[in-house]
Amino acid sequence: MHLPSEAISGPVCPVTAAVAACGISAAIYFACKSKTFPSAQKFALTTSAIFALQMLNVAIGDGISGHLIGGVLAAAVLGIPAGVLALGIVLVLQTLLFADGGLDMLGANILNMSIIGAGFGGFIRQYLISKKLSENASTFAAAFVSVMAAATALCVELSAGAKAGLWATMLSTHALVGLLEGAITCALVWGLSKADNKSGAKSQTIVLGLIILASVAVAPLACAYPDALEWTMQKFSILPNSPNFTGAIFSDYSVSAISNGTLSLWVAALSGIVLTGIFSYILCKAIRAKAA
Repeated sequence: MHLPSEAISGPVCPVTAAVAACGISAAIYFACKSKTFPSAQKFALTTSAIFALQMLNVAIGDGISGHLIGGVLAAAVLGIPAGVLALGIVLVLQTLLFADGGLDMLGANILNMSIIGAGFGGFIRQYLISKKLSENASTFAAAFVSVMAAATALCVELSAGAKAGLWATMLSTHALVGLLEGAITCALVWGLSKADNKSGAKSQTIVLGLIILASVAVAPLACAYPDALEWTMQKFSILPNSPNFTGAIFSDYSVSAISNGTLSLWVAALSGIVLTGIFSYILCKAIRAKAA
């Protein structure tokens, strides 16, 4: 769901950047005021796990793939402000290190996947739980709605250069992504909740570590089909040819100095996960210090 460079133009780009900046600023503000902000270890591990899970594209149709966004997962495990910040960190590092999404599209991508995915999705989950819907059902529904809301935002952002039929195609393909998101998020939140109830933070740390290791191990098996957004943009001939951030050192999740494709992917993936963890840990420490 990462918008590539120059996918949107005109006033849409600065507007989405401004909204994203306000959303991240609000998340930092509420995080600093929070008495229940997660530990630095939990925040770093969860953010790294979401980074790792986003590498795993799976086929959802003929020539179309999808991957987890992780917004509701982050909000459920970390709380809404921390969840928004976790997705924001993932998206920034994906752009700067891996050229995954255009640098000029960073505001729109943060709006769609962090503010809407984790923020709006997290609120939907809390609302449904407050209405006595079961936690599993609430998580599944919120994850599905978060994807559809993000897809709707994509339609609005792309409408200026789009052709008739974009909305129907975008929403129908992302409905499949939403079902995938709901199922995976529900399973992961349930598993992490069980681990937390059984043995506390230590058990949850082990589960998050296993998620990261398993994601890296199977990353070479990820589906090579374009994701639902890229496939839709190709279908309507609105996919730009401009390269994403050219300064990315692990462009396309590879290391140029390593000729073996699998090894190159593993080194790039592990580097990204470690850097995500370090950056997340430092940010969390700063927020907890401010809160104290």
